[in-house]
Amino acid sequence: MSNHYNLNLTEHTDTSKIIGKMRIGADWKDPKKNWLEIKSPVNSEIIGFTPIGESNDIDDAVNQSINSRKKIESLSIWERSHICFQISDVILKNKEELSNLLCLEQGKPLYNEAIGEVEAAAASFRNWGEQAKWLETNFFLTQNSNKRCFSMLQPRGVYGIITPWNFPFNLPVTFLAPGFLAGNTMVWVPAPTTSLISKKLMECIIEGGMPDGIINMVTGIGSEVGEAVVKHKGVDAVCFVGSSATGEIVAKNGAGKHLILELGGNGPTIVFNDADLETAAKKISIGCCLNAGQICTATERILVQKDIEKDFTNLMISEMKKFKLGNSLEKDTVLGPINNFPGKDKINLHLKDAIDSGAEIVTGGKFDESHGSPLYFEPTVITNLN
Repeated sequence: MSNHYNLNLTEHTDTSKIIGKMRIGADWKDPKKNWLEIKSPVNSEIIGFTPIGESNDIDDAVNQSINSRKKIESLSIWERSHICFQISDVILKNKEELSNLLCLEQGKPLYNEAIGEVEAAAASFRNWGEQAKWLETNFFLTQNSNKRCFSMLQPRGVYGIITPWNFPFNLPVTFLAPGFLAGNTMVWVPAPTTSLISKKLMECIIEGGMPDGIINMVTGIGSEVGEAVVKHKGVDAVCFVGSSATGEIVAKNGAGKHLILELGGNGPTIVFNDADLETAAKKISIGCCLNAGQICTATERILVQKDIEKDFTNLMISEMKKFKLGNSLEKDTVLGPINNFPGKDKINLHLKDAIDSGAEIVTGGKFDESHGSPLYFEPTVITNLN
């Protein structure tokens, strides 16, 4: 367990901090035992505490989801759509507060990324709400000219939804909104290091008119609450976004259930000598640095035709130096810190492996601790990789 977590915290007395809660049915719940201390990757300050849920909290949340099935069945698709529109409005009404917390807890730059993610979440609720009204099913011809057969779309049941910390405000919406519109109830387990912004999203969902018990949220450590929701007999399907290694565990534990798994990417980019090299370098650098590279679709390595290697390397160095690394709350910051210490350990491991294999760091390559946190990594270009 990394030092980003404090699992021994049993009480909190600092009312100036944000206090997270779990949402089960109509109630905001505290943990039965421990709280998780949330430190900002932006400035290393403690910004709040979130409950460390347990497997029995998952039991309660699943039971609420099952008992809320008739509640969601009573809502027409137009009524569900209207609720999504109202949630969108609530998000936009609170955009400034939400963007600031997203920046502080996740680490992404406020003006260049966090505000955009909050706006995207609002747009997602509205877009899903509109699209759901136009769902079509098939009609089938029969031998009897007086009869027509048609198919009907039915909800699957209770979904377990496990989401990551890289897009903690917008990405959950891609499951919660269509899941609700399709008539499912849900148990949502957000990533622990971004549980505070998840609670804020849950507040927006409730303020927007979501009936109690349709979406339940349990915070905590994935190895306990995540595993519990995947294995639970009352959960009919599981959505998971995260690493391929964890995805394999989810697939094993959720065997026999409907699974939606979005796992780690493997993002090579190939540049040939007939390309517009300046444009390629500009676009590739964005693909490398957006969200500090913490995206499954990020550019992970660049394969360059030999005769343009030197010129393209120089262009990449030039582009990477344009990315201003700095405090994510500042308006001109383009590149903020990574989210957590396991990520820092992983970067250092990859750097060591590359150098030991003969690679050369031509720019960057270090963590810059001058910005108030040890999680700021310089824009980096490495060549001669095997």
